[in-house]
Amino acid sequence: DEPAIKMNKGNNIYPLPFNEIEMMFFDEDLIRKYLKDLGDESEEISQKICDFKSKLIDELNKNMPTITQQKSKKVLDTFLANERIESYRNTKPEEMITEIKSKLDNLNLNQKIQDFETELKEAIKSENYNKLLELCPLKKQISKHLANQCLDKDFMERMARRLRNKESYIEILRKKYFHEINSEVLR
Repeated sequence: DEPAIKMNKGNNIYPLPFNEIEMMFFDEDLIRKYLKDLGDESEEISQKICDFKSKLIDELNKNMPTITQQKSKKVLDTFLANERIESYRNTKPEEMITEIKSKLDNLNLNQKIQDFETELKEAIKSENYNKLLELCPLKKQISKHLANQCLDKDFMERMARRLRNKESYIEILRKKYFHEINSEVLR
């Protein structure tokens, strides 16, 4: 949430706009460069990216119940990891449990999941690829299966190698996702 992001930025901790870090490999400019470097023609590159996007949407639609369950778990895990017992001195364990239960009641998990589902469905309907990458938790299905099927065999491993060895790939990510960090470091 926004207050936590602001607080973290104050501590030089910057968020990336992805649910799973692997989704960064599917930045459209990065894929386009990768396929161009393989020697694919412009039309073929566009077709591969279009097919990948279409199948990503199909995968998200097909896995909507699983995605919302994963989101519920993540929200609860994050909540439990960040919540603390306010007062523990001279407090009985039952009172501590009551405090946590009260905080859980105020979490409003159903509303958060409903909002997430709405956001995901809207991104799917509008085919907002960047938003879909942000929200997609299906890293295994996308990175192992879909990418290999639509983009290139062993796509993730080969893209990782390019990111390690070719500055031009890093530069794409730096400009798009790390510009705020760079400007803070260079100040």
